Amino acid sequence: MSDSLHYHTLQDLRALSLDELRALWELVPTDRQRAYRAAYDREVKTAGAEGSDVKERKIALALLKRYHEAALVPVGLRWARAPKRVQDAAQRGEGFDAPEGGTRAKPVSHQAK
Repeated sequence: MSDSLHYHTLQDLRALSLDELRALWELVPTDRQRAYRAAYDREVKTAGAEGSDVKERKIALALLKRYHEAALVPVGLRWARAPKRVQDAAQRGEGFDAPEGGTRAKPVSHQAK
């Protein structure tokens, strides 16, 4: 496993061991880890899934589905569709300019399906 963070498909991520996933997570900058964790915790709380591994797993799967099907990612307190140019740059391992306010927020239900 490399010491740099790069794009992985969901299929690639699902094939990794828990230790490999943890190693990838450690490559995410700390401020982003905090932001992603806060977004995840909000989803769990909003869905009333706190304290239930089964409910929390459903939330996690719903979040992965959002990402996979609609490229929705947490942006502050909202979920937004990652622009196609950003998705393409990430998949190619290239950097990109992310102008402030350049991401349109898309309303998203907070309940797991």
